[in-house]
Amino acid sequence: MPLPTLNEEASDFVDRLLVPCTELNWSKRAENRLYEASIETLAHLVARTEEEIHSLRNLGKKTLNEIKEMLAELRFSLGMDLRKYQAHINAELEKKDMPLLEDWNEEKKMYERKRRPSHPPKPQEEQAAMNDEQTLSTLLESAKHQLEQRLRQIVDEISAFSKLLDALRLGIGVNVQEGTTHSAICFFFQKHGMNPTVQQIHDHVDALGKKKAALKSALYLRGLYPLDLVITALRAHEQYDRPL
Repeated sequence: MPLPTLNEEASDFVDRLLVPCTELNWSKRAENRLYEASIETLAHLVARTEEEIHSLRNLGKKTLNEIKEMLAELRFSLGMDLRKYQAHINAELEKKDMPLLEDWNEEKKMYERKRRPSHPPKPQEEQAAMNDEQTLSTLLESAKHQLEQRLRQIVDEISAFSKLLDALRLGIGVNVQEGTTHSAICFFFQKHGMNPTVQQIHDHVDALGKKKAALKSALYLRGLYPLDLVITALRAHEQYDRPL
């Protein structure tokens, strides 16, 4: 049965709730805590109470306040009652292979992707489909593990290069030395004859940002199952110039 059409104001409200959390300017700690809990959109976030968010692993009062302030700027808050719009929100989340709003696991403090019912296969195709699905699932889980490692590495390196740019902007001298300087910065300086320009550093950070976005899109924004997204992320992974 099709859902009733929303008026323009309600439709705009739902669209705002479906904005990916990755598009907001979080601190590194807040960003990590949210994607560890599979909080992928503003709808996932505001549907949770302050107590539920504060109970996330390693999420302290400072990060909780950051989240509340960000939501206040967007005219949202934690613990919102979304029941009036939940069916429409869930319909859009399901299209993007995201967890539905009711998929919150209170014990694990995270959203869980649950397999949705689909048209059953014909009896003679059922066993073959199960075997194919198990093989694909194993492949994707293996890819997911490597891509998550790469994502953490890229996030860490973006942070290191951002601090380097801040130091250069303030006119602070930079002494690159193996053992004390971040390994990614040492590698970058060696690659550019120990004398890269500020523009080259900016270009490198931009490139890291694009690779981060590709990985997040495959892992957290739309889920792991669409193969074209996994292939895109794997290409970003393979084109990266430093090993895991």
